[in-house]
Amino acid sequence: MIDDGPFARLWIHRAVKRFDLDLAAWPWPPHRGGDWSTYWEFRVVEVLSTVGMLTRKLIEADKVSVELLAQRFDMKLAPALGDRAPDKITFPYVERYYATDRTRRASISLTTLCNSLVHSFVLVPEFSLMPLNGLRFERFYLASDYDKRQGVLVINWAWFVKEVVGAVCADDIVSTVMRRTPKGASLSLGSRRDNVPIHERVLLFCASKDSRKRYERFLAAWTEELGFDRSPWPTLAEARAEEARLADTDPTQPLRPSGPR
Repeated sequence: MIDDGPFARLWIHRAVKRFDLDLAAWPWPPHRGGDWSTYWEFRVVEVLSTVGMLTRKLIEADKVSVELLAQRFDMKLAPALGDRAPDKITFPYVERYYATDRTRRASISLTTLCNSLVHSFVLVPEFSLMPLNGLRFERFYLASDYDKRQGVLVINWAWFVKEVVGAVCADDIVSTVMRRTPKGASLSLGSRRDNVPIHERVLLFCASKDSRKRYERFLAAWTEELGFDRSPWPTLAEARAEEARLADTDPTQPLRPSGPR
């Protein structure tokens, strides 16, 4: 469990920055032979694993704001070509199994993206060698063991650094509400803003499927230990009802999307 959220974000930023600096100084290190492909493929796995694992640890420690948890990141998905999925030997041959020339839009949450990075089955980098700029990391293909039969994500590295890593490192919680059961089950709903109503925090937190399951597990643990009459926060249905009631009462307040159901 991560206790120091700012230091974890600093470490994520340093890992990505060091990777980019080392790549810009290619060839490096000079004492290695000619096997640059294997070396840089490992460096890609290293930096992406660092980002995915530390960000997921931040999420598990409730050190990511509900606004960032609710955010959806738009990227490309190359659908599977058939029923066959790559195995441990053939996964680098992405074009054999996925229609990389017929990508479509995919929108996923930060939690889902981190889970795919941590549990990646397909993680294949794509480089380009420019006469003036040297070796460049263009994009990577990503699919977890769970998703590999549906398709593979095609993620541009520069976009990933700016939109995903930038969002994680700039995330700042200024207010939080927390509850803890006598047996130790706990949950915090942190926000980038002050005075955020509890129903809005719940809707934002539950915008992704993984966070919604976690919220429901916490309410179940609370109910088991303390009973229904002492439930600390509204259920997801109650939060949606409160949002709809406020929208009907105040026409200037738009109904906030609650994510996939």
